[in-house]
Amino acid sequence: MPHNLLALEASTQTGSIALFADGNLLIEFLVNPYTANHSESLMPAVDRVLTEGNIPLKEIDFYAVSIGPGSFTGLRVGISIMKGLALATGKPLVGISTLDVLAYNIPFSPYLICPIIDARKKQVYTALYMADNKGTLKKVREEYAVYPDELALNIYEKAIFLGSGVKTYKDVIKSTARYPVIFAPENLNYPRASILGILGMEKVHANEFLDPDHFIPNYIRPSEAELNLYAPPNFTT
Repeated sequence: MPHNLLALEASTQTGSIALFADGNLLIEFLVNPYTANHSESLMPAVDRVLTEGNIPLKEIDFYAVSIGPGSFTGLRVGISIMKGLALATGKPLVGISTLDVLAYNIPFSPYLICPIIDARKKQVYTALYMADNKGTLKKVREEYAVYPDELALNIYEKAIFLGSGVKTYKDVIKSTARYPVIFAPENLNYPRASILGILGMEKVHANEFLDPDHFIPNYIRPSEAELNLYAPPNFTT
């Protein structure tokens, strides 16, 4: 049946919102990370997309959101917005891995696909994918946090890297890799809400919905605040 879907991606510095009408991409809007943070810019961007698409909120049938890994703050803001909209309208919500969204920037790659998101602390979030001849990706290594030199050392075939981690760790990967590596163009280094929405519609068709009241982002590792919360007290003077 025809349906409208709103997708929001906020797991990295560049956020985006996409609106699908009757299953087709109608509008995609990228949020400039240098003019405002996600907490200030995303909700106005959602309003703008709905206004320009001439689809009121009450006519949105499904919501899709990236669930991580990525920026702790960005994920919390993006997920809070979409949880709020889903609960307020009573419409279903689906969640997609940020790394899946990023990998689908290059679904027809003949090489191992390695999306990397800067995880701070000199690490990246990653997973490994291979594409079949239909452009469907299979995850051949589940998501984890790793040092980029360790990642490069443990890849035993030609691979293509993309994502925010490329900017920071490109030289480390090139100097450490045992096999040839390729780096995607800059425009493919960001997860896009348009791809999130396409993957989200697959979840809709499979009836794989989130519980807005209880699901949590996939942070992979605890935040700095959580680590500090459970750290033993320091009694030194």
